[in-house]
Amino acid sequence: MVDINKKFVEKILASFPAFAEDEINSNLYDLPYVIIGNFAVYLNTKRNHKISCGEVDYVFNQGIEEFGAGISNLIIVGFLEVLNDNKENIAELKNKATGELKKLISE
Repeated sequence: MVDINKKFVEKILASFPAFAEDEINSNLYDLPYVIIGNFAVYLNTKRNHKISCGEVDYVFNQGIEEFGAGISNLIIVGFLEVLNDNKENIAELKNKATGELKKLISE
């Protein structure tokens, strides 16, 4: 059985190479919740990152479409709860989110 959480994390790493560079030396590839949490921390702490909320929305909605509702918990627990530490970032994502990601943020 293919682990859809790992596949979704691979999609994030492929979509955001600057973040992937930070994770390249990580031995955490088998821990998708840690990697996606690290992505939220990256967005919250790296002042010079060039990742827009629109890009995050697009990639996450693609992932939900590709992998189904099975990755919802990963997104909510692993990403949104960590991103929520930065009220400005979570507010911007709430404002820009569309589709299934918007539904998850509203839960």
